[in-house]
Amino acid sequence: EGLNPKEEIELSDRPGTFVDLHVLQLDEQKKQPSSAATSAGTISVNPSTELNRVSSPAARDPHQWKAKLFISYSSKDAKQHDELLQRLKPLVSEGLVTTWSDRCLVVGQEWDKVIRRELKEADVIILLVSAAFEASDYIQDVEVDCAVERAENKEAVLASIILEKCLWKHSRLAKYQVLPPKGSPVRDTKPQRNAWHAVAEELRTVLETIRDSKPRTKEIKRHFEFNF
Repeated sequence: EGLNPKEEIELSDRPGTFVDLHVLQLDEQKKQPSSAATSAGTISVNPSTELNRVSSPAARDPHQWKAKLFISYSSKDAKQHDELLQRLKPLVSEGLVTTWSDRCLVVGQEWDKVIRRELKEADVIILLVSAAFEASDYIQDVEVDCAVERAENKEAVLASIILEKCLWKHSRLAKYQVLPPKGSPVRDTKPQRNAWHAVAEELRTVLETIRDSKPRTKEIKRHFEFNF
């Protein structure tokens, strides 16, 4: 807070010339051209042409519905959290989903209050399950409790990504979808990238089903019962 960062993009046909991404987005919404100052004078810029290099039109459309995805994980599994975000990035760019985890917390926020709010607003809740995840009192008492309650009430889709062999089969999570298919632990898959690819493919299917089934009704339930 207070740093006021500005995100810029280098023009595709003007190396060394940068424009403010936020300005491009505003001009696109107003359906007007942007401009940029160069050594040869001010030039006109097509905002959509430049923005399409970093995201799809759907991802930038404020009226386009996007699923909210909450990631619950142990800090000891931070690398796997980052790997999941990397796999989800193409889906974010396509406008299918927005993601949230405790990495999005801002210094000074009431973190417990914010986490509970994000859990209650999520359309999809992903749990990165490991021994450390199972041993965390906060995760079990707050995040898993809320996730299971919302899944039971059909308010959100709940899925677990099994990172390693642990006791998930004996827990309340056993009745919900697990990824990769059949709950094969990610860390036991060689190479691990194949497991993450399978996770990403399944999540794409889930998100597309949610998007195409507004409001979310029995079609989502049938997808999870019969397609996994």
